[in-house]
Amino acid sequence: MDGGRRNHIGVCADWVNLTDRCSCIGKEDIMDKAFEAERVKYRQKVRELESANRKQAETEYSLREELRQANTKIREQDEWIDRLCEHIDITREEFMASMKAKQSVSNLFGIMGAIGRGFGL
Repeated sequence: MDGGRRNHIGVCADWVNLTDRCSCIGKEDIMDKAFEAERVKYRQKVRELESANRKQAETEYSLREELRQANTKIREQDEWIDRLCEHIDITREEFMASMKAKQSVSNLFGIMGAIGRGFGL
């Protein structure tokens, strides 16, 4: 040995001979316990963040699936509109204008009905 001194991996540098106890073992234990407590705290935080990340990923997957279904439905409805337009021999723009006009008339009747109900008619 090099004069009874070694690094902390094997034995402490304060060893005088192999039978004496190192004076820094207590300090090392306290530091190890403090380090372990900090590590536990950070591991818990990591687990919480990983859990939140998994929930976010599940929500994202669910929303992407809803979006995919909505896009599929829109495509199907567009195909139906195109077939209807072809069947009644009008352009898509004419059909959309007609639908907008019908919706406006429907809204107007709804407003008139509400006014009538307000006057007790």
